[in-house]
Amino acid sequence: MSSIFMNKTRFLLLNFLLSGIFAHAQTSSIKGTVTDTGKVPIEYANVVLYDAADSTEIVKAVTTDRKGRFELLKISHGNYQLQASCVGYVAARVRIDNLVENIQDLQLVMQEQAVTLDETTVTAQRVVMEFDRQIIYPGKFEKENAMDGVELVDKMRLHGIVVDMATNSIKTLRDGAVQLRINGGPADLNDVRGLDPKLVTRVEYHDMPSMRYDGAGAVIDFYVKRKESGGTAKLFTYNAVDCATGTESGSIKVNHRKSEFFFSGGNSYAHFNERYSNKTTIYNFEGDRTLVREEAGLPSKYHEDIYNGALSYSYLDPKNVLFTTKLNYSFYGTPNKGTGNGVIYEGQQPAISKQTATYYRDKKARYSLYYQKEMKHKQLLALEVMGSYVYTGSHRSYREMQEGNTLTDILSDADGDTYLITAEGLYERRFGKRSKLTAGVTQHLNLADISYSGTTGYQSEMDRFSTSGYAEWMSSTGRFNYSGGVRGRFERILQKAGNNSSFSVAPSLRMGYRFGRNVQLRYSGTLSVSVPSLRNLNDVEVVEDGYQARRGNPRLGTITNYLNSLLFTWYSGDLMTTLNVSDSYTVHPVLGSIFRENGRFITQYGNGKYAHAVNVEAGGDWSAFDRRLNIYGRIGYSFRENAAEDYSHSLNSWYYNVGINWTYRNLTLSGSANRGANSLTNEVVRYSGKGGIGLGLDYKWKNLKLGGGVNFVVGHSYLYQTKSLNRFVWSDERMYDPEGNTMFRIRMSWNIKFGRQRESNYQRIENSGGESAVF
Repeated sequence: MSSIFMNKTRFLLLNFLLSGIFAHAQTSSIKGTVTDTGKVPIEYANVVLYDAADSTEIVKAVTTDRKGRFELLKISHGNYQLQASCVGYVAARVRIDNLVENIQDLQLVMQEQAVTLDETTVTAQRVVMEFDRQIIYPGKFEKENAMDGVELVDKMRLHGIVVDMATNSIKTLRDGAVQLRINGGPADLNDVRGLDPKLVTRVEYHDMPSMRYDGAGAVIDFYVKRKESGGTAKLFTYNAVDCATGTESGSIKVNHRKSEFFFSGGNSYAHFNERYSNKTTIYNFEGDRTLVREEAGLPSKYHEDIYNGALSYSYLDPKNVLFTTKLNYSFYGTPNKGTGNGVIYEGQQPAISKQTATYYRDKKARYSLYYQKEMKHKQLLALEVMGSYVYTGSHRSYREMQEGNTLTDILSDADGDTYLITAEGLYERRFGKRSKLTAGVTQHLNLADISYSGTTGYQSEMDRFSTSGYAEWMSSTGRFNYSGGVRGRFERILQKAGNNSSFSVAPSLRMGYRFGRNVQLRYSGTLSVSVPSLRNLNDVEVVEDGYQARRGNPRLGTITNYLNSLLFTWYSGDLMTTLNVSDSYTVHPVLGSIFRENGRFITQYGNGKYAHAVNVEAGGDWSAFDRRLNIYGRIGYSFRENAAEDYSHSLNSWYYNVGINWTYRNLTLSGSANRGANSLTNEVVRYSGKGGIGLGLDYKWKNLKLGGGVNFVVGHSYLYQTKSLNRFVWSDERMYDPEGNTMFRIRMSWNIKFGRQRESNYQRIENSGGESAVF
């Protein structure tokens, strides 16, 4: 019996092995690459395998990786039709009959889309939701109606992003910083204005940035093609006709084989002649004695000018090497800012005349070298070295007169030179299609030399050394995605008042779950440790008026922040909705306080107890008629609380931004309404005071766009209101600017372009260029 049992066991085992081999032999695989006609890989293309007998039955479907590669496994033998599609390209199809063997190197070549696709063509979806970013493919309508990259962002309506043509800015709904990049590399607003929207293949929007983008509220990365010869020139102006304010920019780009030369420049200005403020201040002295001071402002001039320019060169070998070098220069100045006030003390006559004049200049020059190398085994290495110089000069005169007698005369001058050298490296390694390791190291060296003169004389020298590094791992399992990382940082600050050193280790965790192809919920938790700014660490005291002075604090300690965010995104055809909830809790924040010392009120920053901020934002964007009609709305709630040793204040605020755009042939009509959030800084509340309404009309003819619009404010008559809640010095100030209540603006965009195209590679690093240490 035992021998019969053993024979049956061997038979069953042999039958199982043979059936497995036979079943395996009945399947095959298809591997290949999707490129354009110039043999440039196309990433994120949809590759779909259909049954040849039924074109509606999908057998397998994948997307291509960064090098345009795809792989379809375990395909039963038979007849099929394979199709590759991507926005901006005509779909490529190939029929595969009698598939019985593996296909190892199938080449699918796609042509750029020149005409509107018909109803039978399968197209890729406009928005692809990835764990670490959203990938948006601008459509034909958006590319043809946008004149540059800034307008393209405006037309794409990225959730949480606001484009303000008047101030020439791209920012978050809460006025947060947005990091701009082109092909993965650092860029500024003029670089983005220099883009040709028709050359943009996709835009990657990082609404929950990873550790690589340290400190960024959001990241917008444009991936564009590159010309082989010829060049482009662009001009943009946006100016008011009823007052002297506006912005202008221009750029020239020339391509020759693997080289590209780019020059850009721009300026913004605001010249007002009737700005003034009314202010009430209550000083609380010892022994319950108070002094009430009423200031009635006189119309005064306020001038502000900003200039910037850049010259860059880049060399690109599409196979594996990218080298860039760039020289930037920027200038910010208030060449003529003066205010006059009539001051009356409670129960005192005659009135006091107060005159204040402030001049400020900030000049920055930066030079950077960047090198990137694609290596084997899906590895990337990027290096950057950057040096910058910042000059800051300020002048402030303050005088009070009564019946020809000088009561107070204060002069404050400061000249500062700050030098910064930064070296940074980035390494990236991909493991399969689901995992990625990113690591980086950064070395900063800041040298600052500031001279104070006038009523206060002081010479300040500050040296700051910083070394930081991070590593982050990202992977996915089915519908669940996750990433975890850690950052270490060592800081050392040297100055006359003493040395300050710190070391910190901060982790980061992100998780996401995809409920469907277009529904995703993501969480981000980050702990960060930072040091105070050089300005606040400066060991100097500056007199403001007869009662008040400001003092630096070289004994400030590190700041620890816990940030938790939850983001829900749902995208369905022409409708996208988002809900974002964030909670920020800061331990030992840098908060300003006022105290009495030797008969004066001293303002000084110190490490407070905590600062707590909660934000809830909801947004929706709906489009129709091939995105020619677009309606959007965003609303948010903000809670702020600051707690120091001697005070605690909180603030609740609502803000919103809504609008509509309609394009008919070459005409575009737009309307918007917005209101900013009130803010709490230290013990000072700033109220936005009013909302804004804008109407615009644009006409596009070939490469020229002309337009105009009106912006006017609703609500209170003042520009903004600030209120100090300090128990020693309470104040309420309202700033008025009659010229800015209503503005009529005209704008013009003009493009000249020529030459053929090719696609560029990636860059991975950005450095900002240094901060001034002037207090």
